[in-house]
Amino acid sequence: MSAMSQDLDLLRHEILDYLRSRDFVVFHCLSRAGDSTPTVRWDSEHYPDFREFLEVAQAAGVRMIHFTRRELFEVQLEELLERLGSAGLPDADRQEAERRLQPLRQQVGSTGTLELAFDLQGHLYLFVVRSPWYEEFMDVAELVEESLEEYDEEEPEPGRLGGYYSQN
Repeated sequence: MSAMSQDLDLLRHEILDYLRSRDFVVFHCLSRAGDSTPTVRWDSEHYPDFREFLEVAQAAGVRMIHFTRRELFEVQLEELLERLGSAGLPDADRQEAERRLQPLRQQVGSTGTLELAFDLQGHLYLFVVRSPWYEEFMDVAELVEESLEEYDEEEPEPGRLGGYYSQN
């Protein structure tokens, strides 16, 4: 396990201990990052201390914090490699993506993302921290998805020829 994955795994425990010590109610949930609720993201790059985020929540009278942990599973890597094979990328790009994914095997089971969130007056307030290796995983996944979308757009729909419907 790398130092960064250990840091997020340790941070997860530190956050949970802190939440309990401040009498927050912890609601373990799936990621809220894609909710349709208007979202305000904490600037965790400039203010990386989760305590500051939670102090704001506490000062605003929030008691329940949504907590999400995402870890990397072997099946995620295998599925991404499989999709990479059918993505239609040039060989050099596919090989580069495979090369980028290989070191991530040592991160299987490690925490890649932690999210803290709370609802207040119709808005979702969100604190997110990600490990660099999880960012790498997400970058490759995005590359593969974009390539698959482009590949699908190039395939004519049944009954269509070159953008025109067949009259037959």
